[in-house]
Amino acid sequence: DTGPNPDLVAAASGADLLVCEATLGSVAEDDPVRRGHLSLEETLEVARQARPRQLLVTHYPSTRRRAMAAQVATLGSAVVIAQPDLVVDLLAPR
Repeated sequence: DTGPNPDLVAAASGADLLVCEATLGSVAEDDPVRRGHLSLEETLEVARQARPRQLLVTHYPSTRRRAMAAQVATLGSAVVIAQPDLVVDLLAPR
């Protein structure tokens, strides 16, 4: 779990795989003072800034799986929505 955090981008910068949560459907669902989760949009923004080779989106309500998959479909294989029994093949090293 993490809320918005500038250190997250720095820590994930250039990673081969960023595993990041997307618990929230919108930021309005979180405590505005002590943010403890990210939305999919925030997770995608972290990845955009950090530029990992792949992003694995985890820790989200399963009822949102299809909608999230549709939302990231245009981003290709660099973004994967976690699901039960998922096996992740890492991209070849740079």
